[in-house]
Amino acid sequence: MMPKSVHERTENLFSEVGEFGPYQLSVFVLVGIVAVIPGIVGYSYSFYGATPNFRCQIPGYENDTYEIHNDYHQSLVDKNIPLSADKSFKGIYDRCNVKSFQNKTNFTLGQCSQWVYSKQYFQSTLITEWNLVCQNLAKKNIFSTLYFVGTYGVILSGILSDKFGRKKATYGFIIANAVLNILLCVLISIDMDAEVQQSLFAALRLLTGIASNVYALAAVLAMEIVGTAKRVTAVNTIYYLFIGGEFIVLILAYFLRNFRIFYTCCTLFMCTFVFYFWYKEKNLTIKRKKKFI
Repeated sequence: MMPKSVHERTENLFSEVGEFGPYQLSVFVLVGIVAVIPGIVGYSYSFYGATPNFRCQIPGYENDTYEIHNDYHQSLVDKNIPLSADKSFKGIYDRCNVKSFQNKTNFTLGQCSQWVYSKQYFQSTLITEWNLVCQNLAKKNIFSTLYFVGTYGVILSGILSDKFGRKKATYGFIIANAVLNILLCVLISIDMDAEVQQSLFAALRLLTGIASNVYALAAVLAMEIVGTAKRVTAVNTIYYLFIGGEFIVLILAYFLRNFRIFYTCCTLFMCTFVFYFWYKEKNLTIKRKKKFI
């Protein structure tokens, strides 16, 4: 008689202990919640990296704001800011060019280096802080791209989980998420050379993209603890928990319009998972011991 394969032995084990018992359910829920993390990390950039409506600042007018204060302010805007050539844009003024007068009637158009931003939806964002618009727009796109490049590190998560085990690899990615996002919070909250700051931010965006692959580990862990008939449901549930992370971001973004405060709260929420894993291990171990005493 030929020895049974690992798959057959596993299926026999599930047939004896059940495919989705109370203990499996408790582990599944606790592990599945980890999928919330990448939902928060990935989706939060849509808010703290959002671009509000903007236009060039009126040259020599220090108190200029995007919102019009009075008729005199309106006349200065009409005089110095050309109308937008893009009729599809809801703003009527050019976003990247300003008039440079040679005399009272003749002027040339040139790129501006200072902008004013609407505060209708956001008090401040990373874009308004670093002026990542017009000629600087490419930097915003690079920051976004680097995160998604990092998600290809899912290959790395598979290698590490096979070598060190699912649990240890997941712990490592959880800690990496906490540390990297704390560093991001500190970075965007301090004053330093803009080029250095943005370069460090780009590097951290890439690394957070890699760390976000904890989602893949959570999906595999959750799938492996249930029987074959329940695995499709398990994976779909992990996906819904990922969406739950996006809803958390929506709620925080609605109440917190300052990007630093917003991202700090997102990071604090993610850091709780470091303690959560300790809680999971201790309490589930105690439950297992009580069951067999």
